[in-house]
Amino acid sequence: HENAYLFPLFLDDPDSEYRGDFMTIENTILAKMIDLLETTPYDKIKVTKFIQYANISRSSFYFYFDSISAVLDRIENDFIAGMPDEISTISRVCTHSKNPHSYLQIIKPVWDYIGAHMRLFRILSGPNGRIEFQKKVETRIRKINEVLYHLTSSLSEQEQMIACEIAVAMQWHIYQWWANHHDMVHYDVLVSFFAKYTEKVCLA
Repeated sequence: HENAYLFPLFLDDPDSEYRGDFMTIENTILAKMIDLLETTPYDKIKVTKFIQYANISRSSFYFYFDSISAVLDRIENDFIAGMPDEISTISRVCTHSKNPHSYLQIIKPVWDYIGAHMRLFRILSGPNGRIEFQKKVETRIRKINEVLYHLTSSLSEQEQMIACEIAVAMQWHIYQWWANHHDMVHYDVLVSFFAKYTEKVCLA
């Protein structure tokens, strides 16, 4: 399955050869905002400073966006929209098989997506980003982890809810750690270990 929408990688990568070919004014605004966030906290970015950095006119900026916050909303929402959405199908399979080890199949597409957009995730989830991004990601992965309700039938409803929240919190923090230390551990080892650990802690 391929997502109908994937956040354009040429916006994520400042060295992409495709930036020059596809850089409309709107894409320039999005890409330059990502670049600026790498060095400047969100709350320190003002329109005047941004349009100078992006080398665009004030009227061009306001033609597409009404504020810096609106640009961030667009980037964050596009990132979330691109995250895998095949979870409902996987959930049905896991529910039918009652196989806790299918949890790896459930979470791996999301890890793949974040891995493909590592720089963008690191910037948006870092100190220069907004807390709203964390909330949006957690909401999305919470929906994914609701499959735990189907895989932990030995737990009470409240225990299942707690297990789901533990998994969500662990995923968010390990995503952040991975984004800043991706050269320290092999991808397959990290994802496999996380799945096994989560199964042991939350699906026992």
